[in-house]
Amino acid sequence: MYYPLINRQIIWENLHIYLFLIILLIVLTLFIYIKLKYPFWNILPVYHTYDFCRSTFYRQPFIIYKKAIPNKFCDLLSISTMNYHDCSDKYKKNFVNLLQCYYIQSENTNFLFHLENLETYMDSHLSSSYISFYEIHEYSDIDSTITNKTLGCISSRSSNLIITNSDVVFETPIYYIDFICMHRDAPILYTRKLLQTHIYKQQLDNDKIMGSIFKKEGSQYSGIVPFIISSSSIFDIPVYFHKDDLKLPEQFVFIHFHKGNINILFDFLNRTTSKFSVVCITDQPNILKMIECNILFCYGIKQFDEIYAVYFFRDLRTQYEEVSLSGCLLQLSGSINNSTSDDLFYKGFQKSIQTIVKKMNVFKLLMIEDIGSNRTLYDKIGGIPLLSIESTYYLYNIVVPCSPFYGSQSLIIL
Repeated sequence: MYYPLINRQIIWENLHIYLFLIILLIVLTLFIYIKLKYPFWNILPVYHTYDFCRSTFYRQPFIIYKKAIPNKFCDLLSISTMNYHDCSDKYKKNFVNLLQCYYIQSENTNFLFHLENLETYMDSHLSSSYISFYEIHEYSDIDSTITNKTLGCISSRSSNLIITNSDVVFETPIYYIDFICMHRDAPILYTRKLLQTHIYKQQLDNDKIMGSIFKKEGSQYSGIVPFIISSSSIFDIPVYFHKDDLKLPEQFVFIHFHKGNINILFDFLNRTTSKFSVVCITDQPNILKMIECNILFCYGIKQFDEIYAVYFFRDLRTQYEEVSLSGCLLQLSGSINNSTSDDLFYKGFQKSIQTIVKKMNVFKLLMIEDIGSNRTLYDKIGGIPLLSIESTYYLYNIVVPCSPFYGSQSLIIL
Protein backbone atom coordinates (compact mmCIF):
# COMPACT_ATOMS: atom_id res chain seq x y z
CA MET A 1 0.00 0.00 0.00
CA TYR A 2 1.25 3.46 -0.90
CA TYR A 3 1.57 6.08 1.83
CA PRO A 4 2.20 9.60 0.55
CA LEU A 5 5.07 11.40 2.13
CA ILE A 6 4.18 14.44 4.20
CA ASN A 7 6.31 17.39 3.37
CA ARG A 8 6.77 19.04 6.74
CA GLN A 9 8.49 22.00 5.20
CA ILE A 10 5.40 22.84 3.12
CA ILE A 11 3.14 22.43 6.15
CA TRP A 12 5.34 24.70 8.24
CA GLU A 13 5.47 27.36 5.54
CA ASN A 14 1.67 27.35 5.19
CA LEU A 15 0.85 26.92 8.87
CA HIS A 16 -0.67 30.39 9.13
CA ILE A 17 -3.07 29.57 6.31
CA TYR A 18 -4.16 26.33 7.96
CA LEU A 19 -4.66 28.10 11.29
CA PHE A 20 -6.71 30.80 9.58
CA LEU A 21 -8.92 28.20 7.88
CA ILE A 22 -9.45 26.33 11.17
CA ILE A 23 -10.38 29.53 13.01
CA LEU A 24 -12.66 30.56 10.14
CA LEU A 25 -14.39 27.17 10.25
CA ILE A 26 -14.92 27.47 14.02
CA VAL A 27 -16.32 31.01 13.67
CA LEU A 28 -18.68 29.98 10.87
CA THR A 29 -19.85 26.97 12.87
CA LEU A 30 -20.58 29.15 15.91
CA PHE A 31 -22.32 31.73 13.73
CA ILE A 32 -24.60 29.14 12.14
CA TYR A 33 -25.28 27.52 15.52
CA ILE A 34 -26.30 30.85 17.09
CA LYS A 35 -28.53 31.74 14.13
CA LEU A 36 -30.32 28.40 14.34
CA LYS A 37 -30.45 28.20 18.16
CA TYR A 38 -31.65 31.77 18.79
CA PRO A 39 -33.47 32.92 15.63
CA PHE A 40 -35.23 35.79 17.44
CA TRP A 41 -32.91 37.09 20.12
CA ASN A 42 -29.71 36.95 18.05
CA ILE A 43 -30.79 39.87 15.84
CA LEU A 44 -32.23 42.01 18.65
CA PRO A 45 -30.18 44.64 20.54
CA VAL A 46 -30.01 42.77 23.84
CA TYR A 47 -27.25 41.42 26.06
CA HIS A 48 -26.62 37.96 24.59
CA THR A 49 -25.21 35.08 26.59
CA TYR A 50 -22.46 34.68 23.98
CA ASP A 51 -21.39 38.36 24.07
CA PHE A 52 -17.94 37.51 25.42
CA CYS A 53 -16.44 40.83 24.33
CA ARG A 54 -19.03 42.87 26.20
CA SER A 55 -18.81 40.73 29.31
CA THR A 56 -14.99 40.81 29.28
CA PHE A 57 -14.01 44.30 28.18
CA TYR A 58 -16.98 46.46 29.24
CA ARG A 59 -17.70 47.48 32.81
CA GLN A 60 -20.30 50.25 32.62
CA PRO A 61 -23.87 50.07 31.24
CA PHE A 62 -24.47 51.56 27.81
CA ILE A 63 -27.20 52.01 25.19
CA ILE A 64 -26.57 49.93 22.06
CA TYR A 65 -28.33 51.95 19.35
CA LYS A 66 -29.07 55.67 19.44
CA LYS A 67 -31.84 55.41 16.86
CA ALA A 68 -34.58 52.94 15.94
CA ILE A 69 -33.40 50.17 13.61
CA PRO A 70 -35.89 47.77 11.97
CA ASN A 71 -35.29 44.07 11.40
CA LYS A 72 -37.10 41.16 9.82
CA PHE A 73 -39.47 40.85 12.80
CA CYS A 74 -40.94 44.31 12.18
CA ASP A 75 -44.41 43.80 10.73
CA LEU A 76 -45.70 47.25 9.82
CA LEU A 77 -48.75 45.89 8.00
CA SER A 78 -50.27 43.66 10.68
CA ILE A 79 -49.32 45.72 13.73
CA SER A 80 -50.66 49.20 14.48
CA THR A 81 -49.13 51.35 17.22
CA MET A 82 -50.64 54.49 18.68
CA ASN A 83 -50.09 57.06 21.37
CA TYR A 84 -52.39 56.04 24.20
CA HIS A 85 -53.80 59.53 24.70
CA ASP A 86 -54.74 59.71 21.01
CA CYS A 87 -56.71 56.46 21.19
CA SER A 88 -60.47 56.38 21.05
CA ASP A 89 -62.46 54.47 23.67
CA LYS A 90 -63.05 51.80 21.03
CA TYR A 91 -59.35 50.88 20.94
CA LYS A 92 -58.99 51.10 24.70
CA LYS A 93 -61.97 48.80 25.27
CA ASN A 94 -60.62 46.37 22.68
CA PHE A 95 -57.31 46.36 24.55
CA VAL A 96 -59.06 45.56 27.84
CA ASN A 97 -61.13 42.79 26.22
CA LEU A 98 -57.99 41.12 24.89
CA LEU A 99 -56.39 41.23 28.34
CA GLN A 100 -59.45 39.74 29.99
CA CYS A 101 -59.48 36.87 27.50
CA TYR A 102 -55.83 36.02 26.90
CA TYR A 103 -53.48 37.82 29.31
CA ILE A 104 -53.57 34.94 31.80
CA GLN A 105 -53.45 31.57 30.07
CA SER A 106 -54.86 29.48 32.94
CA GLU A 107 -58.54 28.54 32.78
CA ASN A 108 -58.78 28.67 36.58
CA THR A 109 -57.54 32.25 36.89
CA ASN A 110 -59.52 35.40 36.11
CA PHE A 111 -57.99 38.74 35.17
CA LEU A 112 -60.48 41.27 36.56
CA PHE A 113 -59.16 44.19 34.55
CA HIS A 114 -61.30 47.15 33.49
CA LEU A 115 -60.94 50.33 31.47
CA GLU A 116 -60.37 52.49 34.55
CA ASN A 117 -57.49 50.19 35.56
CA LEU A 118 -55.88 50.64 32.15
CA GLU A 119 -56.28 54.42 32.42
CA THR A 120 -54.56 54.36 35.80
CA TYR A 121 -51.50 52.54 34.49
CA MET A 122 -51.13 54.52 31.26
CA ASP A 123 -51.95 58.01 32.56
CA SER A 124 -49.87 60.62 34.45
CA HIS A 125 -46.51 59.81 32.89
CA LEU A 126 -43.80 62.29 31.94
CA SER A 127 -43.56 60.79 28.44
CA SER A 128 -46.14 59.37 26.06
CA SER A 129 -47.55 55.89 26.63
CA TYR A 130 -48.17 53.53 23.72
CA ILE A 131 -50.33 50.54 22.82
CA SER A 132 -50.17 48.22 19.82
CA PHE A 133 -52.49 45.66 18.25
CA TYR A 134 -51.78 42.63 16.09
CA GLU A 135 -54.49 42.22 13.44
CA ILE A 136 -55.07 39.69 10.68
CA HIS A 137 -57.49 39.83 7.76
CA GLU A 138 -60.00 36.97 7.49
CA TYR A 139 -61.82 36.23 4.24
CA SER A 140 -65.35 34.82 4.37
CA ASP A 141 -66.37 32.44 1.57
CA ILE A 142 -70.02 32.86 2.50
CA ASP A 143 -70.47 36.54 1.73
CA SER A 144 -67.04 37.30 0.19
CA THR A 145 -66.14 39.85 2.84
CA ILE A 146 -62.88 40.59 4.60
CA THR A 147 -62.92 41.28 8.33
CA ASN A 148 -60.17 42.35 10.70
CA LYS A 149 -59.49 40.12 13.69
CA THR A 150 -57.35 41.36 16.57
CA LEU A 151 -55.14 38.62 18.02
CA GLY A 152 -52.89 40.43 20.45
CA CYS A 153 -51.84 43.63 22.16
CA ILE A 154 -48.95 45.20 24.06
CA SER A 155 -48.26 48.44 25.93
CA SER A 156 -45.38 50.59 27.17
CA ARG A 157 -45.17 53.37 29.72
CA SER A 158 -42.26 55.48 30.89
CA SER A 159 -40.25 55.00 34.06
CA ASN A 160 -36.75 55.73 35.36
CA LEU A 161 -33.81 53.35 35.62
CA ILE A 162 -30.84 53.91 37.94
CA ILE A 163 -27.93 51.46 38.09
CA THR A 164 -25.17 51.95 40.63
CA ASN A 165 -21.99 50.10 39.69
CA SER A 166 -19.14 50.87 42.10
CA ASP A 167 -18.89 54.67 42.14
CA VAL A 168 -20.47 55.15 38.71
CA VAL A 169 -24.20 55.86 38.43
CA PHE A 170 -26.01 55.12 35.16
CA GLU A 171 -29.40 56.84 34.95
CA THR A 172 -31.79 56.90 32.02
CA PRO A 173 -35.51 57.10 31.27
CA ILE A 174 -36.82 53.76 30.09
CA TYR A 175 -40.05 52.22 28.81
CA TYR A 176 -41.65 49.38 30.71
CA ILE A 177 -43.15 46.88 28.24
CA ASP A 178 -46.26 45.42 29.83
CA PHE A 179 -49.51 43.61 29.06
CA ILE A 180 -47.94 41.42 26.36
CA CYS A 181 -50.96 39.43 25.28
CA MET A 182 -51.65 37.08 22.37
CA HIS A 183 -54.43 34.70 21.33
CA ARG A 184 -53.83 31.20 22.70
CA ASP A 185 -53.79 29.59 19.25
CA ALA A 186 -51.48 32.16 17.64
CA PRO A 187 -47.91 31.04 16.83
CA ILE A 188 -45.00 32.36 18.88
CA LEU A 189 -43.86 34.27 15.79
CA TYR A 190 -46.79 36.68 16.22
CA THR A 191 -45.72 37.55 19.76
CA ARG A 192 -42.15 38.15 18.61
CA LYS A 193 -43.31 40.42 15.82
CA LEU A 194 -45.61 42.29 18.20
CA LEU A 195 -42.81 42.95 20.69
CA GLN A 196 -40.23 44.05 18.13
CA THR A 197 -42.61 46.18 16.04
CA HIS A 198 -44.06 47.93 19.09
CA ILE A 199 -40.62 48.89 20.41
CA TYR A 200 -39.46 50.01 16.96
CA LYS A 201 -42.47 52.31 16.46
CA GLN A 202 -42.23 53.57 20.02
CA GLN A 203 -38.58 54.51 19.44
CA LEU A 204 -39.46 56.25 16.18
CA ASP A 205 -42.08 58.37 17.90
CA ASN A 206 -39.99 59.15 21.00
CA ASP A 207 -36.26 58.93 20.32
CA LYS A 208 -35.44 60.43 23.71
CA ILE A 209 -36.11 57.03 25.33
CA MET A 210 -34.28 54.24 23.52
CA GLY A 211 -34.21 51.54 26.21
CA SER A 212 -36.93 49.20 27.41
CA ILE A 213 -37.43 46.73 30.24
CA PHE A 214 -39.82 43.78 30.31
CA LYS A 215 -40.65 40.95 32.67
CA LYS A 216 -41.11 37.22 32.09
CA GLU A 217 -42.70 34.84 34.56
CA GLY A 218 -41.69 31.20 34.43
CA SER A 219 -38.53 29.77 32.89
CA GLN A 220 -35.88 32.14 31.58
CA TYR A 221 -35.31 32.94 27.92
CA SER A 222 -32.40 31.21 26.19
CA GLY A 223 -29.70 33.29 24.57
CA ILE A 224 -30.27 36.51 26.53
CA VAL A 225 -28.67 37.49 29.84
CA PRO A 226 -31.22 38.31 32.58
CA PHE A 227 -31.09 41.79 34.07
CA ILE A 228 -32.77 40.88 37.37
CA ILE A 229 -33.51 37.38 38.66
CA SER A 230 -36.33 37.14 41.17
CA SER A 231 -39.15 34.91 42.35
CA SER A 232 -42.62 35.29 43.81
CA SER A 233 -44.37 33.27 46.51
CA ILE A 234 -48.09 33.18 47.32
CA PHE A 235 -49.41 32.84 50.89
CA ASP A 236 -52.88 32.54 52.40
CA ILE A 237 -53.80 35.84 54.08
CA PRO A 238 -56.33 34.40 56.60
CA VAL A 239 -53.77 31.86 57.82
CA TYR A 240 -50.90 34.27 58.42
CA PHE A 241 -52.24 37.79 58.78
CA HIS A 242 -55.76 37.83 60.28
CA LYS A 243 -54.71 38.62 63.84
CA ASP A 244 -55.62 41.15 66.48
CA ASP A 245 -54.91 44.77 65.72
CA LEU A 246 -51.16 45.27 65.94
CA LYS A 247 -49.55 48.10 67.85
CA LEU A 248 -46.17 49.55 67.03
CA PRO A 249 -43.63 50.47 69.72
CA GLU A 250 -44.05 53.85 71.36
CA GLN A 251 -43.14 56.93 69.31
CA PHE A 252 -43.43 54.97 66.05
CA VAL A 253 -46.35 55.97 63.83
CA PHE A 254 -47.95 53.93 61.06
CA ILE A 255 -48.69 56.17 58.06
CA HIS A 256 -50.63 55.83 54.82
CA PHE A 257 -49.14 57.75 51.90
CA HIS A 258 -51.66 59.78 49.89
CA LYS A 259 -51.90 63.04 47.97
CA GLY A 260 -51.54 65.13 51.12
CA ASN A 261 -48.22 63.62 52.23
CA ILE A 262 -46.86 62.03 49.03
CA ASN A 263 -43.86 64.38 49.02
CA ILE A 264 -42.62 62.65 52.17
CA LEU A 265 -42.52 59.37 50.24
CA PHE A 266 -40.80 60.92 47.22
CA ASP A 267 -38.16 62.59 49.39
CA PHE A 268 -37.52 59.28 51.15
CA LEU A 269 -37.15 57.44 47.83
CA ASN A 270 -34.69 60.04 46.54
CA ARG A 271 -32.57 59.63 49.67
CA THR A 272 -32.61 55.84 49.98
CA THR A 273 -32.41 54.49 46.43
CA SER A 274 -28.62 54.28 46.86
CA LYS A 275 -29.29 51.24 49.11
CA PHE A 276 -29.94 49.21 45.94
CA SER A 277 -27.79 48.40 42.91
CA VAL A 278 -30.79 48.76 40.61
CA VAL A 279 -33.78 51.07 40.96
CA CYS A 280 -36.55 51.15 38.37
CA ILE A 281 -39.55 53.24 39.40
CA THR A 282 -42.46 54.59 37.40
CA ASP A 283 -42.86 58.35 37.07
CA GLN A 284 -43.84 60.01 40.34
CA PRO A 285 -47.17 61.43 39.05
CA ASN A 286 -48.13 57.88 38.07
CA ILE A 287 -47.35 56.60 41.58
CA LEU A 288 -49.81 59.13 42.98
CA LYS A 289 -52.37 58.20 40.32
CA MET A 290 -52.17 54.51 41.22
CA ILE A 291 -52.51 55.31 44.93
CA GLU A 292 -55.60 57.45 44.32
CA CYS A 293 -57.20 54.69 42.23
CA ASN A 294 -56.47 51.91 44.76
CA ILE A 295 -54.12 50.06 42.44
CA LEU A 296 -51.10 50.82 44.61
CA PHE A 297 -51.15 50.93 48.42
CA CYS A 298 -48.19 52.62 50.11
CA TYR A 299 -47.61 52.53 53.86
CA GLY A 300 -44.73 53.29 56.15
CA ILE A 301 -43.39 53.58 59.68
CA LYS A 302 -42.32 56.98 60.94
CA GLN A 303 -40.70 58.34 64.08
CA PHE A 304 -40.64 62.12 64.27
CA ASP A 305 -39.28 63.19 60.85
CA GLU A 306 -37.53 59.92 60.04
CA ILE A 307 -39.02 57.16 57.85
CA TYR A 308 -38.00 53.69 59.02
CA ALA A 309 -39.89 51.50 56.56
CA VAL A 310 -41.94 51.75 53.37
CA TYR A 311 -44.18 49.06 51.83
CA PHE A 312 -45.61 48.98 48.30
CA PHE A 313 -48.64 46.75 47.71
CA ARG A 314 -50.46 46.29 44.41
CA ASP A 315 -53.88 45.02 43.45
CA LEU A 316 -53.00 42.63 40.62
CA ARG A 317 -56.67 42.34 39.57
CA THR A 318 -56.20 38.57 39.58
CA GLN A 319 -58.52 35.96 41.08
CA TYR A 320 -57.68 32.28 41.48
CA GLU A 321 -60.43 29.67 41.37
CA GLU A 322 -58.64 26.47 42.34
CA VAL A 323 -59.22 24.19 45.31
CA SER A 324 -55.78 24.83 46.80
CA LEU A 325 -55.54 28.41 45.58
CA SER A 326 -58.67 30.54 45.80
CA GLY A 327 -59.31 34.26 46.12
CA CYS A 328 -58.16 37.69 44.94
CA LEU A 329 -54.45 38.40 44.86
CA LEU A 330 -52.60 41.20 46.64
CA GLN A 331 -48.93 41.68 45.80
CA LEU A 332 -46.14 43.06 47.94
CA SER A 333 -44.24 44.61 45.02
CA GLY A 334 -41.41 46.10 47.05
CA SER A 335 -40.31 47.42 50.40
CA ILE A 336 -37.49 49.39 51.99
CA ASN A 337 -36.18 48.59 55.46
CA ASN A 338 -34.49 51.69 56.84
CA SER A 339 -34.34 50.42 60.43
CA THR A 340 -32.06 48.10 62.36
CA SER A 341 -34.99 46.08 63.74
CA ASP A 342 -36.43 43.30 61.59
CA ASP A 343 -39.23 42.88 64.15
CA LEU A 344 -40.30 46.51 63.69
CA PHE A 345 -40.12 46.08 59.93
CA TYR A 346 -42.28 42.95 60.08
CA LYS A 347 -44.89 44.56 62.36
CA GLY A 348 -45.31 47.41 59.90
CA PHE A 349 -45.77 44.84 57.14
CA GLN A 350 -48.48 43.01 59.10
CA LYS A 351 -50.17 46.30 59.98
CA SER A 352 -50.21 47.25 56.28
CA ILE A 353 -51.96 44.02 55.27
CA GLN A 354 -54.54 44.36 58.02
CA THR A 355 -55.25 47.95 56.94
CA ILE A 356 -55.71 46.95 53.30
CA VAL A 357 -57.97 43.99 54.13
CA LYS A 358 -60.16 46.19 56.34
CA LYS A 359 -60.42 48.74 53.55
CA MET A 360 -61.04 46.21 50.75
CA ASN A 361 -62.18 42.90 52.14
CA VAL A 362 -61.62 40.95 48.93
CA PHE A 363 -58.00 39.85 49.19
CA LYS A 364 -57.42 36.26 50.29
CA LEU A 365 -53.96 35.66 48.83
CA LEU A 366 -50.69 37.55 49.19
CA MET A 367 -47.88 37.39 46.63
CA ILE A 368 -44.45 38.41 47.89
CA GLU A 369 -41.97 39.19 45.14
CA ASP A 370 -38.32 38.88 46.13
CA ILE A 371 -37.67 42.56 45.42
CA GLY A 372 -36.13 45.20 47.67
CA SER A 373 -36.27 44.28 51.36
CA ASN A 374 -39.06 41.74 50.85
CA ARG A 375 -36.75 38.80 51.56
CA THR A 376 -36.64 39.80 55.24
CA LEU A 377 -40.45 39.66 55.40
CA TYR A 378 -40.58 36.34 53.55
CA ASP A 379 -38.16 34.79 56.04
CA LYS A 380 -40.19 36.16 58.96
CA ILE A 381 -43.38 34.48 57.73
CA GLY A 382 -41.69 31.11 57.91
CA GLY A 383 -44.50 29.20 56.23
CA ILE A 384 -44.61 27.11 53.08
CA PRO A 385 -46.03 29.10 50.14
CA LEU A 386 -49.02 27.81 48.21
CA LEU A 387 -47.24 28.57 44.95
CA SER A 388 -43.80 29.81 43.87
CA ILE A 389 -43.14 31.49 40.52
CA GLU A 390 -39.81 32.33 38.93
CA SER A 391 -39.65 35.82 37.42
CA THR A 392 -36.99 37.56 35.37
CA TYR A 393 -36.52 41.10 34.08
CA TYR A 394 -34.75 41.78 30.76
CA LEU A 395 -33.42 44.90 29.07
CA TYR A 396 -33.82 45.87 25.41
CA ASN A 397 -31.17 48.07 23.74
CA ILE A 398 -29.25 48.46 27.01
CA VAL A 399 -26.30 46.31 28.07
CA VAL A 400 -25.33 46.04 31.73
CA PRO A 401 -22.12 43.96 31.76
CA CYS A 402 -22.36 43.10 35.46
CA SER A 403 -25.79 41.49 34.99
CA PRO A 404 -27.62 39.65 36.37
CA PHE A 405 -28.67 41.28 39.62
CA TYR A 406 -30.87 39.61 42.21
CA GLY A 407 -34.18 40.88 43.47
CA SER A 408 -32.76 41.77 46.88
CA GLN A 409 -30.34 44.15 45.12
CA SER A 410 -33.17 45.88 43.27
CA LEU A 411 -36.17 48.10 43.87
CA ILE A 412 -38.80 47.77 41.15
CA ILE A 413 -42.03 49.81 41.31
CA LEU A 414 -43.70 49.80 37.88
